[in-house]
Amino acid sequence: MKFSVGIPNGRTAGQGRMRRRKRRLGPFDCILLALLLLFSAVLMIVLIWSAITSLTNGNAYELEGMKYGFPVEYFTFENYKTAYLHLKITLYSAAGSVEVYTPQLFLNSLVYAAGSALLISFVTCTVAYLTSKYPFKPSKIIYNVVLIVMIVPIVGELPSMTQMLTRVGLYDNLFGLLLMRASFTNMYFLVFYAYFKGIPWSYGESAFIDGAGHLRVYLRIVMPLAKSIFLTVFLLNFIVFWNEYQIPMVLLPSMPTIAQGVYSVRLSFDSALAYTPSKIAVGVLACIPILVIFCAFNRRLMGNLSVGGLKG
Repeated sequence: MKFSVGIPNGRTAGQGRMRRRKRRLGPFDCILLALLLLFSAVLMIVLIWSAITSLTNGNAYELEGMKYGFPVEYFTFENYKTAYLHLKITLYSAAGSVEVYTPQLFLNSLVYAAGSALLISFVTCTVAYLTSKYPFKPSKIIYNVVLIVMIVPIVGELPSMTQMLTRVGLYDNLFGLLLMRASFTNMYFLVFYAYFKGIPWSYGESAFIDGAGHLRVYLRIVMPLAKSIFLTVFLLNFIVFWNEYQIPMVLLPSMPTIAQGVYSVRLSFDSALAYTPSKIAVGVLACIPILVIFCAFNRRLMGNLSVGGLKG
């Protein structure tokens, strides 16, 4: 029988010393921590400055220049009202021009970001499940293709994408743009792959004995087990697509998004959006849904991917 000497929970003295040594920070850890703190401080300063500037009276800001500190004397919410009412994108066609305002821009962003995130997350999850649980010959090829695509930078693909969608009749079509998102060549493939590798296949074998098919095993057994990872990947993809403006602007010009609206502010001739605080208020307004998502799911966004990636 072994006894623990001076260490609680049954650990030996040697294990206790090793645990204490692991907790010490080396020079590299201190430098890395300092750089991360500096990086976080810079980001926080920019965010705080943007929020304060958006609450400053535009005329006072332009006349007196940039000031630091809370704008007690020139505090106002008028910039957000102006941003909401005056933000618009004008679409031109043979029939005339149409103006798309903020509510429609938010709705377009929601449809585009949610549809794209759901489709790419589901396709990535499905392909990762098939390659990890069904050892067929192309599975290694698929895995290596994902690694190659992640390593090799793809530059200048937008003209070819535009030409391809035009030839197949899907240019300026939401279905065509969502169809392009049915891809698995992204980093989350590795997350799903590692997670499915760690799931015992006895779950599937028990279901097969009871008469379940492959599709039912995937939808009724595997997907519920992976719902936490799936939701995390979906949220991260949603944030990426919500902030994306270039691809919708080029491939889906008839359905402008709020990100495209933020991009167009610098080219706007509207006098109400000419002041810097109003322009910054537009950007802050577009970030509100992302801030809400982060506040509601911050633990899921920060924790689940690291857990899922270590289970492989």
